[in-house]
Amino acid sequence: IYPEFSDDTQAEKPFKNEWIYLNEEQVITDENGSYSVYSTLLTENINLNTALAGPWAAVYNMQQERASYAALLTAPISHDWNWKDYDFSYKQEESNAFYHTNVIHDYITQPHLGVNEMNLQMTVNVNHPYNCNAYYDGSSINFFQANDYCDSSALDAGVIYHEYGHGINRLLVETNDLYWPYECEPGNMNEGMADYWACTVTDDPCDGHLSRGECLRSCENIKKFPQDYNCEPHSGAEIIAGAFWDLREIYGQIIVDKLAVDALRLQPMFFSELLENVLIADDDNGDLSDGTPRINDICHVFLDNHGIFNHFCAKNNQQAISLITSPSPSQTN
Repeated sequence: IYPEFSDDTQAEKPFKNEWIYLNEEQVITDENGSYSVYSTLLTENINLNTALAGPWAAVYNMQQERASYAALLTAPISHDWNWKDYDFSYKQEESNAFYHTNVIHDYITQPHLGVNEMNLQMTVNVNHPYNCNAYYDGSSINFFQANDYCDSSALDAGVIYHEYGHGINRLLVETNDLYWPYECEPGNMNEGMADYWACTVTDDPCDGHLSRGECLRSCENIKKFPQDYNCEPHSGAEIIAGAFWDLREIYGQIIVDKLAVDALRLQPMFFSELLENVLIADDDNGDLSDGTPRINDICHVFLDNHGIFNHFCAKNNQQAISLITSPSPSQTN
């Protein structure tokens, strides 16, 4: 696999969470990529079959047969294979997408984050006949083929994590009674938080390299609301990602990832609500009027650094503020 992008040297990694079929028995690989089965149902002749599929990801190639592996074995036996020899896609992007989809699944479902909503099989489609992009459609993540300018988007760990991040956002925010519109402030929050998930998993402020070495967007930035924002969902994404990244630089990954999860669960529809939700997540006594343990730094990164205001930040930031109530920034381009 490619650790971050196809410019990297490929690395050999164990593939966990892959289903292996041995005659009628189904087993799953562990964190070492190992599998084992002890069963009276297995005779001496064993048909082993597998593909790049498991409980958390199933990969399909939109231009050729998906990668698979089969072997006829005689028990007892120990049997290994390397997907590089059996994944015939362009640069083994099927294997790459399977590995990294499992990485972000395992990351976001860690006990301290507890996003168990993502304990589902994500369909992963690679090599759509388009270029320089990727998308999440509500049930699958989808990646485009390479051209002279962009490599396959399935070869970029940050892009894979970003698209999966849209799934995290949707399942944290949306309910049967609430839809998160993909426009204006909700749309920009969706894109910004997807950027943040990619940056925090890779521990790299550069979110994606689609254009062969160029940084697609950066979580480390000085973008501000409202001057760097309009209703196009990508316009202000860096404002949101930047606020969380700046806070992460102060308090670290574990604390800020948890604040992000808890803030999204409170279903923000406006930037100011997202800031208030972060304060609620940080609060230790159910009363925001007396502050929160990290209110000064939270207000500093959201308001001073990125222009997002909430009245609970009055007197808790570092710079003078003026509140503009008309016209509404969310109604102007």
